[in-house]
Amino acid sequence: MIIQITNRKDVSEEICECCDSWMAHWENNYGEDTENCSVNFCKNKAEVGAHVGIVDDEFEDIYIIPLCKSHNSSEDIMMVEDRLIPAYELDDCDIAPED
Repeated sequence: MIIQITNRKDVSEEICECCDSWMAHWENNYGEDTENCSVNFCKNKAEVGAHVGIVDDEFEDIYIIPLCKSHNSSEDIMMVEDRLIPAYELDDCDIAPED
């Protein structure tokens, strides 16, 4: 399912204490590694686990998704596949994905 997201620059720069980085947090909990940015049609390398929100989410939850540096600094609405992981400690934190 395609969803619309925006960057959430109003959140802390803290890292997931179990995973050591937000990219590792996403990989551990999504269950796979990623190479490309999650924005539709972007072929850039995913370099960060970005804090994002879903457009029109009444709860304003914060999620993590792999993005390239360009999209991580974008203020635009972006279209992505729904591969969002909540930005808090989960059961699979610190468990590396299987190859």
